[in-house]
Amino acid sequence: MLLYVLGVILLIVCIKITIKSYFGEKHGPPGPKGYPFFGVIFEVDISKLHEKLYEWTQQYGDVFQFQMLGKKFICINSVDVLRETFFKEPCATISAARPPTFVGKYVIRNYTDVIFSSPSPPWTKRRKLVHRLLHTYGEGISSLENQVLQNLLYFKGKVKDTNSANVNPFEIVDEFILSTIETLFIGRRFGREGPLQPLMKIEEELGNRLSSPGTDAVYSAAPFLRFLPLPMSLIFHEVKSVHQRILDTLETLSKEDCEEKGIYHTLKEATEEKDENGEPCINEDNIYGILFNLAGAGYLTTRGTLLSVIQILAKRPGLQKLLQKEVDEVIGRDRNPRLSDRSKCPLLEAVVMETLRYISHVPVFVLHSTSQSTTIGGYNVEKDTVIVPNSWTMHHSEKHWDEPFRFKPERFLDRDGMLLPATNPVRKRFAAFGLGKRDHRQYAFRTLNETVDNMLEYVLCVAVLIACIFIALQSYTGAKDRPPGPKGYPFLGVVFEVDPPTLYKKLYEWTKQYGDVFQFQMLGKTFVSINSVEVLRETFLQEPCATISASRPPTFFGKYFFRNYTDLILASPSASWEKRRKFVHHLLHVYGEGKASLENQVLQNLIYFKENVRKTISNNVNPFEFVDDFLLSSIEVLYIGRRFGKDGPLQSLIKLEQDIGNRLANPGTDTVFSALPFLRFLPIPISFSFHKAKSVHQQILDTLETLSKEACEERGIYHTLKEALNEKDENGEIWLNDDNLYGILYNIAGAAYLTTRGTLLSVIQLLAKRPQLQKSLQREVDEVIGRDREPRFSDRKKCPLMEAVVTETLRYIAHSPVYVLHSTSQPTTIGGYSVEKDTVIIPNSWTMHHSEKYWDDPFSFKPERFLDEDGQLLPATDPVRKRFAAFGLGRRSCIGEVFAKSRIFLFLSSLLQMVTIAEPEGIPLLDLDPRDMVPGIVLQPQEYEVRFLLR
Repeated sequence: MLLYVLGVILLIVCIKITIKSYFGEKHGPPGPKGYPFFGVIFEVDISKLHEKLYEWTQQYGDVFQFQMLGKKFICINSVDVLRETFFKEPCATISAARPPTFVGKYVIRNYTDVIFSSPSPPWTKRRKLVHRLLHTYGEGISSLENQVLQNLLYFKGKVKDTNSANVNPFEIVDEFILSTIETLFIGRRFGREGPLQPLMKIEEELGNRLSSPGTDAVYSAAPFLRFLPLPMSLIFHEVKSVHQRILDTLETLSKEDCEEKGIYHTLKEATEEKDENGEPCINEDNIYGILFNLAGAGYLTTRGTLLSVIQILAKRPGLQKLLQKEVDEVIGRDRNPRLSDRSKCPLLEAVVMETLRYISHVPVFVLHSTSQSTTIGGYNVEKDTVIVPNSWTMHHSEKHWDEPFRFKPERFLDRDGMLLPATNPVRKRFAAFGLGKRDHRQYAFRTLNETVDNMLEYVLCVAVLIACIFIALQSYTGAKDRPPGPKGYPFLGVVFEVDPPTLYKKLYEWTKQYGDVFQFQMLGKTFVSINSVEVLRETFLQEPCATISASRPPTFFGKYFFRNYTDLILASPSASWEKRRKFVHHLLHVYGEGKASLENQVLQNLIYFKENVRKTISNNVNPFEFVDDFLLSSIEVLYIGRRFGKDGPLQSLIKLEQDIGNRLANPGTDTVFSALPFLRFLPIPISFSFHKAKSVHQQILDTLETLSKEACEERGIYHTLKEALNEKDENGEIWLNDDNLYGILYNIAGAAYLTTRGTLLSVIQLLAKRPQLQKSLQREVDEVIGRDREPRFSDRKKCPLMEAVVTETLRYIAHSPVYVLHSTSQPTTIGGYSVEKDTVIIPNSWTMHHSEKYWDDPFSFKPERFLDEDGQLLPATDPVRKRFAAFGLGRRSCIGEVFAKSRIFLFLSSLLQMVTIAEPEGIPLLDLDPRDMVPGIVLQPQEYEVRFLLR
């Protein structure tokens, strides 16, 4: 019922805004059309909107229009049009308004600041007050200049302490700027260990992510998202919390007995002043917003510029010398620079201006809005259109700038080396800090559809609240003698304590506190984490718990991607599921153990791999592309019996599908979307990924169907699955249909690609750092296989060291840190604790394979732990081997285990026959630390380079 209500509300809103969007003025600007309501949202990366605007400018010109999430946007891409819009009346006044924004309404307390609020008499007074304060505290009239110079002394002291060593300048620059803001706010410097700087840095970094136009557009269209446990929603609440802590700290500091004063003191005094109408000039909410504006303007812009200049000058020693010469001549080395020296240093000013142009630190200026219909760039523009001043294109257009992506300070200097006057055409094209004044001339503001929007939000909040209460009541009633664990909040549980992509790290931490079995709740679901192989064996192998725990929980991915659980991995057991599972195991055995042509095909793929390696001998090389081609070729052979290569019709699709799925289906993300499946209809990144994955998988199926009809002797799993379609079992029921085919092929690719990829790339990195281990492996390969023939699957059991290295790699990286989730079909006991029906079981592989309780030095790579005194592989019954469970246990263990291990063996033995893996030249190679791997369902190493040296 809740989903129905939400769906109807969203549909009404979409229809309402779509009708509004498609009935407007004629003779509007050109631009991309997009879809009803959603507009161009599916064409842009909201975090890099400026890049798409730059691309569209080349197609549509200096002024174009687009729609996104029910709003109309007009993009201005030249300074000439910007000046015309913001300087010439009546457009200057019409365009001075701000559009409704999420940050303005919900972060800055209903537009009580200066930047996000539209013009009004109170706004004009606040703006003039802030300008006066910045002039007073920023131009040397008060003590700020001396305070800044004092901060520079600390900065220069930090620089001297580095004593010519390599240094990361970010921390030093941060402290200098934040100290300056401290001085501006409160008149004193407290340093990075003081009460203000850490808070201001967190606030600005989070605010920078939250306030981007793309993110704001999504949350403005769907403000109820702030109540959901989404990453940006968590950032929203954290920003508000941190800013309030800053205000509380400033209030405390302002009461201390101290001569120095800052902007905060003056703002607090101004709250007691009243205007001609007896109204307060500013209030506490205004102070909240103004300080947020000042910190943002004072930190992020300056930080980006300074760090950019440092990097640019480090690559241009000649330019540095000229700047030093100018500084020496104007200021010398015996006194500190003063603000008054700035006008006498034209080269320095040109370098700063060119840096600001070159980096375009604010690629899209703060948005404006039209308060009534007007004309911009010769086009009719409707009322309430959002104006996007596209600084990135203004400062990088080849139409207006010679070689815009080259750093050339001389473009701002005349022939005599003096700064071009402000009237010069080049200077007039420079607008790094925007243009115009947003003065107000007594006009009223209309908030379009405010009543409808507020009612929508109210209904959504009530619906979500009802669901929360219902699920919370379910969560807090039930069996006693439950496992221990963190409590969290009703319904939400521990969602605010975990980072969904790295849930396994939090489980590892909780294991130390709560033991091998613990319980927690998240978004209305109860989870039990199993953190030792002993308890896992007891749960998945001993009846009746083995049968009770074999179910799968409801998942978003299983229901909406796998067409209502028609695959093998996410579906719960049933008679038809059991038949499909046995059939796929049979196919993998036939195609994966050398009884068909797969072994020779894999070896053929290895020939291509070794040819690629030979082309890079002794050079630094990124091995990721080579490994991908080898693995994806093997999957092609498994699917269709043939290899098509990286430029063929399949590989790029399979890789894209698996990369998206690895991010999309992690337990944390799936839990959020399972609780709130309507999110898939909203224009947020994970929803885009979901629809993209479905589209790509269908393309794979269509391609396989086309290839399977070609006349060819080679056959693969796809042919056999197609032949089995619509067969009936002994009860006359169809046990394999098209939806099952869809899911099974995805399962096989996932098992065959991501796991093996992560393992092979990890082994290469580990061996590059361990030359002695490599020599031992090469000796074993030479003795068992030699160098005159290709390795075979049957050689694997004769190479115990190789097997130990692969096994230890799988333990060390714990490639699947959290196995696919299970669920209890009825109440049971796990690890001695009572567990209710429908509890989600998390097999926590990361902790199982890194617990100091079970493994000696678990974060060290030690293959010898799996060998006996004679160098032979420990038997499967040995306690050490029994603690290893990298592919899971029981009837739901990984179906691709044998296939994966066989390919890993063929790959490594073939590679070590031919080459030695060495560290790269000229760049460092870090040793592999599994804690730093890229998160996902299957962990992957960070990219690196090595060298392959012929033996």
